[in-house]
Amino acid sequence: MNYFDWGELRHYHKSNLEVMKMKNSNLVVFMGDSITENWGYSKHSIFQNPNYINRGISGQNTAQMVLRFNQDVIALNPKIVVILGGTNDIAGTHGDYTNEQIKENIDKMCQMARAKNIKIILAKILPAAHYNWKPKIKPVPRINEINAWIENYAKANNYPLIDYYSPMVDNQNGLKPLYSIDGVHPNDNGYEIMKKVALSVLEK
Repeated sequence: MNYFDWGELRHYHKSNLEVMKMKNSNLVVFMGDSITENWGYSKHSIFQNPNYINRGISGQNTAQMVLRFNQDVIALNPKIVVILGGTNDIAGTHGDYTNEQIKENIDKMCQMARAKNIKIILAKILPAAHYNWKPKIKPVPRINEINAWIENYAKANNYPLIDYYSPMVDNQNGLKPLYSIDGVHPNDNGYEIMKKVALSVLEK
Protein backbone atom coordinates (compact mmCIF):
# COMPACT_ATOMS: atom_id res chain seq x y z
CA MET A 1 0.00 0.00 0.00
CA ASN A 2 1.17 3.49 -0.87
CA TYR A 3 0.83 5.63 2.28
CA PHE A 4 0.61 8.74 0.09
CA ASP A 5 -2.60 7.19 -1.29
CA TRP A 6 -3.98 5.64 1.89
CA GLY A 7 -7.40 5.09 0.37
CA GLU A 8 -5.76 3.50 -2.72
CA LEU A 9 -7.75 5.68 -5.08
CA ARG A 10 -5.41 4.80 -7.93
CA HIS A 11 -5.97 1.05 -7.60
CA TYR A 12 -8.95 0.94 -9.96
CA HIS A 13 -8.47 4.28 -11.72
CA LYS A 14 -7.88 2.91 -15.24
CA SER A 15 -10.51 0.22 -14.87
CA ASN A 16 -13.06 2.78 -13.67
CA LEU A 17 -12.51 4.84 -16.83
CA GLU A 18 -13.25 1.76 -18.94
CA VAL A 19 -16.39 0.95 -16.94
CA MET A 20 -17.66 4.52 -17.30
CA LYS A 21 -17.30 4.27 -21.07
CA MET A 22 -19.67 1.28 -21.08
CA LYS A 23 -22.61 3.33 -19.77
CA ASN A 24 -24.23 0.12 -18.51
CA SER A 25 -27.42 0.81 -16.57
CA ASN A 26 -27.41 -2.64 -14.92
CA LEU A 27 -24.10 -2.50 -13.08
CA VAL A 28 -23.70 -4.06 -9.64
CA VAL A 29 -20.55 -2.92 -7.80
CA PHE A 30 -19.16 -5.13 -5.04
CA MET A 31 -17.30 -2.92 -2.55
CA GLY A 32 -14.98 -4.68 -0.14
CA ASP A 33 -11.58 -5.93 0.95
CA SER A 34 -9.48 -9.00 0.06
CA ILE A 35 -12.45 -11.35 0.41
CA THR A 36 -14.09 -9.48 -2.47
CA GLU A 37 -10.92 -8.84 -4.46
CA ASN A 38 -9.76 -12.48 -4.32
CA TRP A 39 -13.18 -13.65 -5.49
CA GLY A 40 -12.18 -12.44 -8.92
CA TYR A 41 -9.45 -15.11 -9.08
CA SER A 42 -11.70 -18.02 -8.11
CA LYS A 43 -13.20 -20.49 -10.58
CA HIS A 44 -16.46 -19.57 -8.86
CA SER A 45 -16.00 -15.85 -9.50
CA ILE A 46 -19.27 -13.98 -9.64
CA PHE A 47 -17.51 -11.42 -11.81
CA GLN A 48 -17.71 -13.60 -14.90
CA ASN A 49 -20.97 -11.72 -15.35
CA PRO A 50 -19.94 -8.43 -17.03
CA ASN A 51 -22.64 -6.55 -15.09
CA TYR A 52 -20.87 -7.36 -11.81
CA ILE A 53 -17.89 -5.16 -10.98
CA ASN A 54 -15.23 -6.09 -8.40
CA ARG A 55 -14.05 -3.19 -6.26
CA GLY A 56 -12.40 -5.07 -3.42
CA ILE A 57 -8.92 -4.11 -2.21
CA SER A 58 -6.89 -6.44 -0.05
CA GLY A 59 -6.24 -5.25 3.50
CA GLN A 60 -8.66 -2.35 3.44
CA ASN A 61 -10.78 -1.33 6.39
CA THR A 62 -14.11 0.47 6.21
CA ALA A 63 -12.51 3.92 6.62
CA GLN A 64 -10.51 3.36 3.43
CA MET A 65 -13.62 2.11 1.68
CA VAL A 66 -15.39 5.36 2.57
CA LEU A 67 -12.49 7.37 1.11
CA ARG A 68 -12.74 5.72 -2.28
CA PHE A 69 -16.51 5.20 -2.39
CA ASN A 70 -17.12 8.19 -4.66
CA GLN A 71 -14.51 7.09 -7.18
CA ASP A 72 -15.02 3.33 -7.10
CA VAL A 73 -18.81 3.24 -6.74
CA ILE A 74 -20.62 6.56 -7.29
CA ALA A 75 -18.68 7.52 -10.41
CA LEU A 76 -19.59 4.22 -12.08
CA ASN A 77 -23.30 5.07 -11.75
CA PRO A 78 -24.31 1.52 -10.80
CA LYS A 79 -27.82 0.25 -10.26
CA ILE A 80 -26.77 -1.57 -7.07
CA VAL A 81 -23.86 -1.58 -4.62
CA VAL A 82 -23.06 -4.59 -2.43
CA ILE A 83 -21.08 -3.59 0.67
CA LEU A 84 -18.96 -6.11 2.57
CA GLY A 85 -16.37 -4.88 5.05
CA GLY A 86 -15.23 -4.76 8.64
CA THR A 87 -12.97 -7.73 9.23
CA ASN A 88 -9.79 -5.67 8.73
CA ASP A 89 -11.07 -3.08 11.20
CA ILE A 90 -11.55 -5.85 13.76
CA ALA A 91 -8.13 -7.31 12.96
CA GLY A 92 -6.53 -3.89 13.48
CA THR A 93 -4.86 -4.04 10.09
CA HIS A 94 -4.46 -0.25 10.05
CA GLY A 95 -4.77 0.50 13.74
CA ASP A 96 -7.52 0.22 16.28
CA TYR A 97 -11.07 0.83 15.12
CA THR A 98 -14.09 0.48 17.37
CA ASN A 99 -17.33 -1.24 16.47
CA GLU A 100 -19.02 2.16 16.49
CA GLN A 101 -16.56 3.44 13.90
CA ILE A 102 -17.24 0.43 11.68
CA LYS A 103 -20.98 1.07 11.94
CA GLU A 104 -20.50 4.76 11.17
CA ASN A 105 -18.41 3.96 8.10
CA ILE A 106 -20.97 1.51 6.74
CA ASP A 107 -23.67 4.11 7.35
CA LYS A 108 -21.60 6.76 5.53
CA MET A 109 -21.31 4.54 2.45
CA CYS A 110 -25.04 3.90 2.53
CA GLN A 111 -25.75 7.62 2.81
CA MET A 112 -23.57 8.34 -0.22
CA ALA A 113 -25.30 5.63 -2.25
CA ARG A 114 -28.78 6.77 -1.20
CA ALA A 115 -27.98 10.34 -2.25
CA LYS A 116 -27.39 9.05 -5.80
CA ASN A 117 -30.37 6.65 -5.82
CA ILE A 118 -28.12 3.61 -5.90
CA LYS A 119 -29.80 0.54 -4.45
CA ILE A 120 -27.94 -0.89 -1.46
CA ILE A 121 -27.36 -4.51 -0.47
CA LEU A 122 -25.48 -5.14 2.77
CA ALA A 123 -23.52 -8.30 3.48
CA LYS A 124 -22.70 -9.91 6.80
CA ILE A 125 -19.01 -10.28 7.70
CA LEU A 126 -17.73 -13.81 7.18
CA PRO A 127 -16.99 -15.85 10.31
CA ALA A 128 -13.47 -15.88 11.74
CA ALA A 129 -12.35 -17.42 15.04
CA HIS A 130 -8.80 -16.07 14.72
CA TYR A 131 -6.47 -14.05 12.52
CA ASN A 132 -3.16 -15.81 11.88
CA TRP A 133 -1.36 -12.48 11.54
CA LYS A 134 -2.92 -11.11 14.77
CA PRO A 135 -3.16 -14.16 17.07
CA LYS A 136 -3.99 -12.18 20.23
CA ILE A 137 -7.19 -10.79 18.75
CA LYS A 138 -10.42 -12.63 19.53
CA PRO A 139 -12.76 -11.57 16.73
CA VAL A 140 -15.86 -13.66 17.40
CA PRO A 141 -17.74 -11.29 19.77
CA ARG A 142 -17.07 -8.27 17.58
CA ILE A 143 -18.07 -10.02 14.36
CA ASN A 144 -21.28 -11.18 16.03
CA GLU A 145 -22.06 -7.65 17.26
CA ILE A 146 -21.38 -6.01 13.90
CA ASN A 147 -23.38 -8.64 12.02
CA ALA A 148 -26.35 -8.19 14.35
CA TRP A 149 -26.16 -4.44 13.74
CA ILE A 150 -25.88 -4.92 9.94
CA GLU A 151 -28.95 -7.17 9.98
CA ASN A 152 -30.97 -4.69 12.03
CA TYR A 153 -29.75 -1.69 10.01
CA ALA A 154 -30.67 -3.43 6.74
CA LYS A 155 -34.12 -4.32 8.06
CA ALA A 156 -34.74 -0.79 9.35
CA ASN A 157 -33.82 0.71 5.98
CA ASN A 158 -35.44 -1.99 3.84
CA TYR A 159 -32.13 -3.08 2.33
CA PRO A 160 -31.68 -6.65 1.12
CA LEU A 161 -29.17 -8.64 3.18
CA ILE A 162 -26.64 -11.19 1.93
CA ASP A 163 -25.87 -13.64 4.72
CA TYR A 164 -22.53 -15.25 3.92
CA TYR A 165 -22.03 -15.99 7.60
CA SER A 166 -24.66 -18.63 8.37
CA PRO A 167 -23.81 -21.26 5.74
CA MET A 168 -20.06 -20.94 6.36
CA VAL A 169 -19.75 -20.85 10.16
CA ASP A 170 -18.52 -23.82 12.21
CA ASN A 171 -19.37 -24.80 15.80
CA GLN A 172 -16.64 -22.50 17.15
CA ASN A 173 -17.95 -19.44 15.28
CA GLY A 174 -15.08 -19.72 12.81
CA LEU A 175 -14.96 -20.29 9.08
CA LYS A 176 -15.40 -23.96 8.23
CA PRO A 177 -12.05 -25.47 7.07
CA LEU A 178 -13.84 -26.85 4.01
CA TYR A 179 -14.44 -23.28 2.88
CA SER A 180 -11.20 -21.53 3.81
CA ILE A 181 -7.47 -21.35 3.21
CA ASP A 182 -6.60 -19.74 6.55
CA GLY A 183 -9.72 -19.38 8.67
CA VAL A 184 -10.44 -15.93 7.21
CA HIS A 185 -10.22 -16.01 3.41
CA PRO A 186 -12.44 -18.32 1.35
CA ASN A 187 -11.08 -20.98 -0.97
CA ASP A 188 -12.90 -22.06 -4.14
CA ASN A 189 -15.43 -24.03 -2.08
CA GLY A 190 -16.11 -20.93 -0.01
CA TYR A 191 -16.54 -18.75 -3.06
CA GLU A 192 -18.95 -21.29 -4.53
CA ILE A 193 -21.12 -20.86 -1.43
CA MET A 194 -20.78 -17.06 -1.58
CA LYS A 195 -21.79 -17.02 -5.23
CA LYS A 196 -24.92 -19.05 -4.57
CA VAL A 197 -25.91 -16.89 -1.60
CA ALA A 198 -25.24 -13.62 -3.41
CA LEU A 199 -27.11 -14.64 -6.56
CA SER A 200 -30.11 -15.80 -4.52
CA VAL A 201 -30.47 -12.19 -3.36
CA LEU A 202 -29.41 -10.40 -6.54
CA GLU A 203 -31.69 -12.42 -8.81
CA LYS A 204 -34.72 -11.26 -6.83
